[in-house]
Amino acid sequence: RWVLRLRPHASLALQVAALFHDVERLKSEAHERREHRAPDYDRFKVAHARAGALITRRALTSAGVDADTIAQVAALVAEHERPGDGDADPEERALLSDADALSFFSLNASGFVDYYGPAHTRTKVAYTLRRLRPDQHRRLAGLHLRQDVLDLVAEQLPGVRERTTRRSA
Repeated sequence: RWVLRLRPHASLALQVAALFHDVERLKSEAHERREHRAPDYDRFKVAHARAGALITRRALTSAGVDADTIAQVAALVAEHERPGDGDADPEERALLSDADALSFFSLNASGFVDYYGPAHTRTKVAYTLRRLRPDQHRRLAGLHLRQDVLDLVAEQLPGVRERTTRRSA
């Protein structure tokens, strides 16, 4: 949904990449989340994205999607955790990263802190904010963030507290 909020006429490849970007978790974390045990969080996320691209490529090939679209979607999925690197269209890659980050804050951050606790969530928030382009930080102000999540965001972006809607636990 965030891809279309940010770009209402997003390309087919970008829309499909938004749907598939975390498909790898269906396999690696089907029964238990494990990202919090990764010794190197950045490397874990890059490996997650690359594995997701392989799964995506297979699924789209079996669905009869044309080779150019598959290549574009797979590149976006492979690079969605690294918005500044890769072969995918740089603007679409950055947009997918922004959408993924905003989706985390708008839909998943409260559950994430409940599941993982504040220490790992602090790592995730810092990582996610690094992926969000600075011109998109203003969108955080329109989100309803639970106070503990807002506190973690404010550690990285001190001015966000005054602009963001708070939600009680």
